Amino acid sequence: MGKIKKLFITIILLLSAALVSNAQELGVVSFEKLPNDMAARVNNVRDMNGDLCALLKIETSATGFHFQGFVEKTEQQVGEIYVYVTPGIRFLTIKHQQLGVLRNYEFPQAIESGCVYAMKLVHGKVETKVTPGITHNYLIIRTKVPTSKIYINGEYVGKGECNKYLPIAQEHTYKVEAPLYHTATGTVRLKADAKTDLNVDLKPAYGYLQISTTPEQGATIEINGQEYSSLTPFTTTPMASGKYTIQAFRQMYKTATVEAVVEDGKTTKVDIPLLPNYGELSIKTAHNDDEIYVDNTLVGKGSYSKRMDAGVHRIEVKKDKHQTYTTTVDLSAGQTIAKNIEALKPIVGSLNINSTPMDANITIDGKNYGTTPNVIPDMLIGRHDIVLSKQGYSDLHQTVNVEEGKMVEYTFELQMGNMVSIATDAEGDALYVDGQYIGTSPMETRLSFGSHTVEAERGGKRVSRNIDVAAGAKQSVSLAFEQKINGHEFVDLGLSVKWATCNVGASQPHGYGNYYAWGETKTKRKYTEKNSRTYGKNMSDISGNSNYDVARANWGGSWRMPTKREMKELVNKCTWTWTSQSGVTGHKVTGPNGNSIFLPAAGYCDGSSRDDVGEYGFYWSSTPYEGGTGSAYYLYLLSGSRLVNWSIRYYGFTVRPVSE
Repeated sequence: MGKIKKLFITIILLLSAALVSNAQELGVVSFEKLPNDMAARVNNVRDMNGDLCALLKIETSATGFHFQGFVEKTEQQVGEIYVYVTPGIRFLTIKHQQLGVLRNYEFPQAIESGCVYAMKLVHGKVETKVTPGITHNYLIIRTKVPTSKIYINGEYVGKGECNKYLPIAQEHTYKVEAPLYHTATGTVRLKADAKTDLNVDLKPAYGYLQISTTPEQGATIEINGQEYSSLTPFTTTPMASGKYTIQAFRQMYKTATVEAVVEDGKTTKVDIPLLPNYGELSIKTAHNDDEIYVDNTLVGKGSYSKRMDAGVHRIEVKKDKHQTYTTTVDLSAGQTIAKNIEALKPIVGSLNINSTPMDANITIDGKNYGTTPNVIPDMLIGRHDIVLSKQGYSDLHQTVNVEEGKMVEYTFELQMGNMVSIATDAEGDALYVDGQYIGTSPMETRLSFGSHTVEAERGGKRVSRNIDVAAGAKQSVSLAFEQKINGHEFVDLGLSVKWATCNVGASQPHGYGNYYAWGETKTKRKYTEKNSRTYGKNMSDISGNSNYDVARANWGGSWRMPTKREMKELVNKCTWTWTSQSGVTGHKVTGPNGNSIFLPAAGYCDGSSRDDVGEYGFYWSSTPYEGGTGSAYYLYLLSGSRLVNWSIRYYGFTVRPVSE
């Protein structure tokens, strides 16, 4: 029993020594501040008070440590552990399941906010428990950069995220790289009881340049000789961290060159000052229609002011029929040059104008120049329109040409009266003026100013017209012996169409004729909305449509109802006289050529009654009213007025036909 007890005590003492030895295996061999390490500031971990933490970089090859003592965050890195602590702490406790506990380790120096410290641990070996039968497990690596390339044990395995089935009895290396990011590397030992899932956070190796120019934006930018498509201001796409040379180009400014540094994850603002390379050129001419050219380009009339590149510029001021002014200016950067140009010298000649008879008024280009004979000096070169006028003579219109430095002489003969063109509806008819034979149709003759009777004779039958000859354009006279279309007489009023002498249904010019609702070709006993063919119907112009045009349906040939436009022509271009013919009141309508027609005041029909006979006239046009489907345009007559208006379609109005 004594020997057994003694052996038991010996075992207890040996175990105690082993425990003491294990407890002493965990320790700190060095601790120092890293003044140039900015990792604590870059990673920006804050404690519960919002203060920037200090960073302890604990160097150890083991994992599975626990830390106590105002620790805010821990990160397992390759070969070391990042421990973020509250600034100002004095002690740290380090625990490990197998290596033991280092309790209340007192820091040898003050722990300051945002600073980094290196701390090297010493400890015994960690034995790994291996579950019998499990020799491999999965290593999963993920990254937030989809284009990143992942390597495990030097072998490429995928992009963005991947997994690989690996032995657990050895350490494995990994590398993650991507353009514009810092490469991340590390080692890892797999566990038998769980897969290993690593999230690798790639640190950016890029930043941005935010480029602007002053005093003006809109400059073209080159970075390291490569032109950007955007004009200032703009922010670049991601750029690899480093130093860059930037050049700015803008019209009227000197090229500017600066250098800038792109930092990881930052946007660097670069404002490039531009030095002006322009001056101000201002030009004012004597007249607003003077044309101003700068460097052979028309830039304005009368005045011009603009910034221009420094250098020599050519100025020209031009005006038709005037001498051109030319000069050059040497414009310096920052200089303002103002040029006031005197009136351009005209290029002139002279006119010597005479006439038979003398004392004719001279008008040149609308301006009066006295009477003939007259010498007119200093006339601008080129063509001019001259009008000579004298009482009792036709105005003489002539174009003359003035040459530079020369006097051009013109003598003109004025003619009494005016030229008149006379024609009949057949060639060879004998023509008479005021009873005197003058020749055969057609012909032109000069007649004195005043009233004349023009006659034409054919086979003993004569037709005549009274005309008034006045100064102005040449006059025309038309005479006709046979004036019928498809058996119905017409009168040429000198308008766009010929007008019939009678209403539809009448045999004499003073006859009322028949009454028709608009768009209908027959008369009826009552004129109402219910029995109207077209009331409320959407229709286009019916002129010439035999289904709706009463003139075409009843007279045939080329006869048709007049349009709204042709009725307005009749109203606006003719002379209207309220009179009576064969006891019937109405309007005598005289055309521009002196011929006339008579429109009786026939009244209208509404229901079964006929109203306003002898007082008013109502004549349908072929044009529907565009403002509604129940009306159409018509010609309205009374003693002191005539106008084209619109009225209800079912009323019974008279119709006066027209033809081409």
